Amino acid sequence: MLGPITKLLIQKIRSRWPDVKIIIRGDSGFAIERLMRWCDKNDVGYVFGLQHNNVLDKQIACEMTQAQIRHGLYGGTQSVFKWFRYRTQKSWDCSRWVVGKAEYSSQGTNPRFVVTNLPSEEGIVDPTYRRVTIDGKRVRQLQDAGTLCSVAINPEEFYRTRYCPRGEMENRIKETQLGLFADRTSCSRFVANQFRLMLSSFAYVLLDGVRRLGLSDTKAARLRVDTIRLRLLKIAARVRVTSRRVVFHMASHCPSEALYEHVMQRLCRSD
Repeated sequence: MLGPITKLLIQKIRSRWPDVKIIIRGDSGFAIERLMRWCDKNDVGYVFGLQHNNVLDKQIACEMTQAQIRHGLYGGTQSVFKWFRYRTQKSWDCSRWVVGKAEYSSQGTNPRFVVTNLPSEEGIVDPTYRRVTIDGKRVRQLQDAGTLCSVAINPEEFYRTRYCPRGEMENRIKETQLGLFADRTSCSRFVANQFRLMLSSFAYVLLDGVRRLGLSDTKAARLRVDTIRLRLLKIAARVRVTSRRVVFHMASHCPSEALYEHVMQRLCRSD
């Protein structure tokens, strides 16, 4: 569930930019009814992974067969995507849009699912049922078939552009943890650990700025922050301070001298 800090951040964003659409993206651990219901009520979009089950697998059974046929014809990993509406039997309070990915490779089937509220449109009415007693038994009968509504966004495009970038976001979090020591929260006080995490976050923002402004359009443009720190910051140099300038004298055999000079020139020219 969203913590109070996250809710406060959403409120602050809304107060400054009321027209901005807020979207939360996460893995299947976030696909819980309480969180999705809160997002629906507060006009917050979500794109969450969804743990597969027999009901979901049956929804993409035809697509999985198509993917298997394509694998037999062309080899490699083949995928077929599909939109459908899904609701759990007890835990969810309404039906929701799900993207099903039927993937087949040499390793066999690999079904994936994503639940979202982004493509929902006005006028969708989910089927409603009633339970009546027939011959002493409770029977579930369809009362209103509801209104079917198509989804304009291509399911494959949605999956690849709205959900898959989550992995890249996780890579950035791992960068901060492994390269800038954001995982060092061993203090006994919460505030001290929060301050440590804040310092690591600030360090990441600075190094990411170096990457965006100083290393763009170069072979080093995709260096991780720990590599940037190692090549540009953790190097030996003699510092000479005068009344007008600060001069760094680097060793003539420094392997990163050319890269260092390039970054310094780019940063000095940037706004």
